[in-house]
Amino acid sequence: MRNIAFLLLLGCLAPCAADACSFAPGYRIAHPPRLVEPVGASPAPLEPRVHLRLLQRGYGVGDGASCNDAGLLAIGLDGAPSQDIAGYVIRIAEGTLPGDPFPDALLLPLEIEPGAWGFTFVWLDLERGSRWLEPIDAVVEVRAVSRTGVEGRPAQLRLAHAGGRTSE
Repeated sequence: MRNIAFLLLLGCLAPCAADACSFAPGYRIAHPPRLVEPVGASPAPLEPRVHLRLLQRGYGVGDGASCNDAGLLAIGLDGAPSQDIAGYVIRIAEGTLPGDPFPDALLLPLEIEPGAWGFTFVWLDLERGSRWLEPIDAVVEVRAVSRTGVEGRPAQLRLAHAGGRTSE
């Protein structure tokens, strides 16, 4: 009987795989570019080609016990970032997003999978105890910034979600 109890205790202490969520940013913060030429000395970068990879809303109840209260936005770049680009500025041009997920910084994309680059942003989408999602109707701008600090023309993505009661 003691052996069985010992084996059960040992089994409870053994490491096992577990799923968890992460609020780690899906981008890198770029250091301000070292200006080798005066600001504006080079032409503006081209408008980046971007696409919406994912807009996922929180679900369940905002209970703080899991990550089902998180919203997730993934923006993909069409192609690898150019060596002439110091980073990207991503802003809300129209409307609002819950949690204002974009940092006020120059961002570098991450390679999501071989040959696929992009940015991922996470925000608290459900307040504690809430089952209500605010609607989303926003336009997001993505601008490339040259190594001389010149911002290019923005690419725009429209984000829309009706909001309402969560599914769980």
